[in-house]
Amino acid sequence: MKAERIGSAELKDLVARAATLDFSFAAPSLARLAALRPATSGGSAADPGDAVLRLDASFAFQSGSEGYPQLHLKAAGTVPLVCQRCLEPLVYPVTLDVTLTIVGDDPEAAELADPFDTVMLDSGELDLARVIEDDVLAILPLAARHPETTPCGQAALRNSREAHRPLAGLAMLLGRGDRQTD
Repeated sequence: MKAERIGSAELKDLVARAATLDFSFAAPSLARLAALRPATSGGSAADPGDAVLRLDASFAFQSGSEGYPQLHLKAAGTVPLVCQRCLEPLVYPVTLDVTLTIVGDDPEAAELADPFDTVMLDSGELDLARVIEDDVLAILPLAARHPETTPCGQAALRNSREAHRPLAGLAMLLGRGDRQTD
């Protein structure tokens, strides 16, 4: 199903029916996430550099306790990124399970007891692609890296154990040995 923008009248109907909408999102509809994708290396189909951004999401609409509609978002998928350790492609798995209160503007958000779990309507409409993109961007690591079980991660573990300590022998050079009293 194609991603939609939901108007305020349709939003009220979805909340009244406690409806659930399921969508699949790919790179063209999520431009900010697609921009994080590494440049392809022209490798095989199994090459992580050729990984496709894909997110499957479920949007459940419900009435909120403070009189505002709520959106329960569940999503899972993969986002292709660049490992900041080895600068090679990395397929990062993402999972979301969050409930957001839908408000029209900042003053409405300020009225809420917990204003941090909100989504604002954009010109009176709810843009589902923007909602999922915002929440996925919020959970991505600042510096993505391969897990320690991969060659990249194992090399990092070896390097951390063999850390270079340039001042380790300074006390000996100064003739102080290991004395801590001075």
